[in-house]
Amino acid sequence: MNVIVLVRDLRDICVSAAFFQLKDQDPTQDQIMAKIHELIEQGGAQLYYNESYIQNYLNVKHLRVRFEDMIQDTFSTVNKVLLNLGYIADKNMIRQAIQQNSFNVLSEGRSPGEENKTHHFRKGIVGDWKNYFTPEMNEYFCNKHKEIMNLWSCNEGESPSLLECPPLQYPALP
Repeated sequence: MNVIVLVRDLRDICVSAAFFQLKDQDPTQDQIMAKIHELIEQGGAQLYYNESYIQNYLNVKHLRVRFEDMIQDTFSTVNKVLLNLGYIADKNMIRQAIQQNSFNVLSEGRSPGEENKTHHFRKGIVGDWKNYFTPEMNEYFCNKHKEIMNLWSCNEGESPSLLECPPLQYPALP
């Protein structure tokens, strides 16, 4: 069985989740920040559990793909994922699939960085957490979720695009 695990910096997940949960409103900055604080407190355990489940219960090797690296080099990342799944795809087919599923297409014409707070594809950039986390929030978050941040290599400048991950034993969840 081939399993692909797509991970993203947890801080960006918190920011995106806050906007997604508030998308039917016209949230104030205070409401957005309150939701981010709430998500920081609950954030890591469920995500940690998801990968732990794949490794401990399915007991399979899996390929971990970082969203940030996929955005940086989409073609190479998609090609490597396909090869890992046993597919050899035509380069033009890969390029066409990438173009058809680009942020510009999915967001109905916006470029990455152009925000629409009510759209599922809100902003299309990596690192938006830096626009919302204070240095104190970031330090608290990184300490609170240190294990999964290190496991997923979410700290800047670390980790290759694709990590082949053998089954690992994780400590039981609280």
